[in-house]
Amino acid sequence: MNEILIKPAFQTKAYKLNDVAFVRDRFQQFKYLTCGAYPLDMYESNGDLIMVFSKAETRDLYKKWRNHEL
Repeated sequence: MNEILIKPAFQTKAYKLNDVAFVRDRFQQFKYLTCGAYPLDMYESNGDLIMVFSKAETRDLYKKWRNHEL
């Protein structure tokens, strides 16, 4: 299976679509950033800012987010 590599707009390291999470919610983005997560990429879609985070690096943050603990 060929995986698509995406070259980000503001960094030089490419990422695989299966390895990342696309976060549209601004409050979730803010919480991830304040907890030290750094987005791999950012782009605009229909007037929204989308931040792309590594699934592996934000797994614990996502669990806390889903449990309303973040």
